[in-house]
Amino acid sequence: MKIGLTYDLKGDAPAAGLPDDHDEEFDSPATIEAIAAALRGLGHAVVMLGDGEPMLRRVLADRPDLVFNFAEGHGVSRSREARVPAALEMLGVPYTGSDPLTMAVTLDKDCARRLVQSHGGTVPRGQVFEPGADLSAIRRLSRLPYTAIVKPAWEGSSKGIRDKCVVDTPAELADALQLRHDQRQPLLVEEFIEGEELTVGLVGNERPRIIGVMRVLPAPAAGALRLQPGGEARLYKSGALRVPAVAAGRPRQGDRGGGTAGVSGAGVPGRGAAWTSGCATGCRTFWR
Repeated sequence: MKIGLTYDLKGDAPAAGLPDDHDEEFDSPATIEAIAAALRGLGHAVVMLGDGEPMLRRVLADRPDLVFNFAEGHGVSRSREARVPAALEMLGVPYTGSDPLTMAVTLDKDCARRLVQSHGGTVPRGQVFEPGADLSAIRRLSRLPYTAIVKPAWEGSSKGIRDKCVVDTPAELADALQLRHDQRQPLLVEEFIEGEELTVGLVGNERPRIIGVMRVLPAPAAGALRLQPGGEARLYKSGALRVPAVAAGRPRQGDRGGGTAGVSGAGVPGRGAAWTSGCATGCRTFWR
């Protein structure tokens, strides 16, 4: 089988005027080559397609039998991850991963939380602030109703989660919103929930099955996101992974369970293979 590989490489996007973590979700050439090598090892011919207009031209010039979609999409758009599957559906080319609707919904955090909530799921309290929000009005508030975390509304991979992102006062909230103006998108201010984060792999369409559960193990020198005293976040570039995931603790009596659920269980049918993450183990889970 001839399999096309779609992807975005770190350093492909221009750096001028963009946040320092703009390409955090993109992959290294070594990662892409490892995927290609695995597919070749299964007896398939691999065509490197990349992303954007060059990808479209390559698909039209040499149509693959299947596309292994690993692309994230460039720019600031809540639909950037949906572009490749949408184009492939238009061309009638089969692909791996979720369909355009699922990709768009899950990248837009506020849209995802509204869908989950509409189907009876528990979500944190939160509010979206558009670019240009009146920071002086926020500073005049007497208090915040809860400890909150400030994050871009249309990102993943902890992009924008840095410096002072967990806030307790109106002044801290205004400062955090101002600090993230370079994200050029709405910011979600959401009730902060402390706990483990698990990543669950799913495969299948109408009745997807779990293929594995993974947990990132933070460490002082390497490992994902850590909150420092004062609510400042430090994002480490590498970390240990545990598969299968073993929770660090057990849920306390009265907690509303642990684990995760995808938007495919909340009115949006996920397609193909996907990963979904959530808070678990001894915290107030936001999807049940």
